[in-house]
Amino acid sequence: MVWSILKGLISVADVVIVAYGIYRLILALKNTRAMQVVKGVLLLFFCYLLSGWLHLDAVNWILGKSWSVILIGIAIIFQPELRSLLERLGRVRQFGFGLGGGDLRTAAQTRMAKEISEMLLSASKDKIGVLLVLEGKISLGAQINTGVPIDGEISKELLLNLYFKNSPLHDGAVIIRNERIAAAGCIMPLTAKNNIDPSLGTRHRAAIGISEVSDALVFIVSEETGVISIAQKGTIYRDIKANGIAKAFDAFYGVDGYEVRQKGKKAVTKHSKRHVSRGTWLDKGVSVLLAVLLWLYVTDVVSNIPWW
Repeated sequence: MVWSILKGLISVADVVIVAYGIYRLILALKNTRAMQVVKGVLLLFFCYLLSGWLHLDAVNWILGKSWSVILIGIAIIFQPELRSLLERLGRVRQFGFGLGGGDLRTAAQTRMAKEISEMLLSASKDKIGVLLVLEGKISLGAQINTGVPIDGEISKELLLNLYFKNSPLHDGAVIIRNERIAAAGCIMPLTAKNNIDPSLGTRHRAAIGISEVSDALVFIVSEETGVISIAQKGTIYRDIKANGIAKAFDAFYGVDGYEVRQKGKKAVTKHSKRHVSRGTWLDKGVSVLLAVLLWLYVTDVVSNIPWW
């Protein structure tokens, strides 16, 4: 009796763990081109299970032999998305907006924040295009190598010169590492999301792209409108004002747990201890359903193994 109850609890835990893994996968792939392929693969998997239960032997055999080819094809076609997913899974801090708790900002970081804030406001006023990336815990070495090494002290004047329209480096990103300008003219990966506002150009898409594969804090100034935006964790927050810039630095360096959230089309700051990505009830329901179907299939296969 006790063993039966324990076995039932273990089965429930098994389903819950698998459901949570599927749920996190759905959130990671949501609004990307890979999600459409995932839907197709899930449909084929459902047909595979159904054909086995209905004893449609020919259909079941064809689908069963196709899985290796399908998986290899997915790995080749969606290598960038898979890399992004693995980088997300490898992050030490999945939750929380910044780098830590409490006021961890140094004097150099405070000075850097002041110079960058003044530069952003000046660029916004003069409609100078800006793409500025602050490296977090995840290294941006690969992106730094695509640009021109600077290794210079951060100042409003130097940054504005780098972004000046006639500058050969103004189209690329400037990357900040260890409170110094590491490189300029760097190439950033573009986001694969298909629900981006059509009014956003390549600069904004690159900002979202690098924020998807790293924990960087990214500032953008539109060359057309002068609007300041912030990108982090795959989300862009638009129409940022001076106070919003300051709060973004507070969030990045863990001052009192501040974070930036979006309200309508504008970004506002809210005092919060943690930020958790949330999916819809449909995402959760699909995750549970797939976990149950997978559990039923696996237990059926295992029960038919002679030595089990």
